[in-house]
Amino acid sequence: MKLFLAAVLCTCTFTLRAQLTIDTTVSPEALIDKILVGKGMRVGNIKYSKDKRTTGYYSCPANKTGLKSGILLSTGLAANAAGPNTSPGITGIISPRLNKWKGDKDLNRLAKGLKTYDITTIEFDFVPLNNKVMFEYSFGSEEYKEYVGSPYNDVFGFFVTGPGMKKKNVALLPRDRKFVAINNVNQDVNKNLFIDNDPFINNKLFKSAGPKPKLSFWQKVATLFSRRTKQGDSVLYFTNSFKKTFLDETVFSTFQYDGFTKKMKVEFYAIPYQKYHIKISIGDVGDNAFDSGVFLEEKSFISVKDTAQPKFMDYADRSASFSFDSLFSGAAPRPLPPEEKKVYDSFEKTLVFFGSDSYEIPDSCKARIQNLAEWLKKHPTLNLSLTGFTDNTGNPEKNKLLSEKRAASVMRFLTENGVAADRLEYIGSSADDPIGDNKTPEGRALNRRVEIELDEE
Repeated sequence: MKLFLAAVLCTCTFTLRAQLTIDTTVSPEALIDKILVGKGMRVGNIKYSKDKRTTGYYSCPANKTGLKSGILLSTGLAANAAGPNTSPGITGIISPRLNKWKGDKDLNRLAKGLKTYDITTIEFDFVPLNNKVMFEYSFGSEEYKEYVGSPYNDVFGFFVTGPGMKKKNVALLPRDRKFVAINNVNQDVNKNLFIDNDPFINNKLFKSAGPKPKLSFWQKVATLFSRRTKQGDSVLYFTNSFKKTFLDETVFSTFQYDGFTKKMKVEFYAIPYQKYHIKISIGDVGDNAFDSGVFLEEKSFISVKDTAQPKFMDYADRSASFSFDSLFSGAAPRPLPPEEKKVYDSFEKTLVFFGSDSYEIPDSCKARIQNLAEWLKKHPTLNLSLTGFTDNTGNPEKNKLLSEKRAASVMRFLTENGVAADRLEYIGSSADDPIGDNKTPEGRALNRRVEIELDEE
């Protein structure tokens, strides 16, 4: 391991800003197997679903965040996380075609139906040698603090599935057990877990468009103690020197992000020598502007024996003789028989059309949805993603709500016909992704729809 890290440090090109180094050339396999994994753990089947520039090996000196070294997953360019903090909203757009991007279904669920963008995901199988699994992490974002309480609630999750554990996000806050996101950890909520790194004022206007904004009286006063750093038709912000004196200089000089959670720990119980799967995913919410990142501490993904587990049952150390390779290879899933595959294909994408300004399911569509529900009850490994749409007439905010109501009405109809709610997730996409011409009545009728898509667990 020491030789591996020495090779990384000597041969790889780093992005250097202040004291934080980020190497984006390390492979996802090495990031997980050589850097993240510690004692009592074996991993395999590592997959990576995103632009490689969004992940990297980070190393930084001691600072208030508690971070030292490990893996960074970002919604933008990982290199942009390096300080000092010179901008209230640095953005690396990785998925520019917003209308064609549906985000991640698990993150969409956390975002309460809003779409997620710029998704970065690493997932892999793991076998714990002991009954308690742990790792350490911190979340940082450029959305802090100006977008706290807004829909731009960037989120991430550690989704674990395996024996005795249906898919579950294990990245939860210690007290209220909520997921970690901008709106759940900030200067007002769970503030004991929050680290402020935001010296800017007037940056609420950063995402707005239009004429140059007017400063309030107090903003004008604040500029007496500030240095203007950027000005434009839709951007105006200042570095407030007085406010900066309240920040931790080691954090400010090390990181670009405007806020962080303190380093936190994931802990959950598992069955030793059984195979589990974890998906680590982070995404922008509502748009793809302003980066966020999750830091996973090096060698912190471990398992330990915990006799305090409720109903603890002792187990032997089988690590010397256990065949990890055979467990990770596993058997490939059997293909569906031809007739079953034909039915699957017929249900793979189902469209439900709606009347103008309505979210009531037409009677003509109900029989097909009922048939889909009956088929799903016979195939419990399949889930559904539901996306609601509108035509482009009317108020955008009203269309957003209408598209969500349409998707929710189909979800409700499926649950009333026996499909478990935890197999379904929905979002509203307003007038995005039209399949018809909005200039004609016939085209608008095609766009007033819900798309139902099959999704294997």
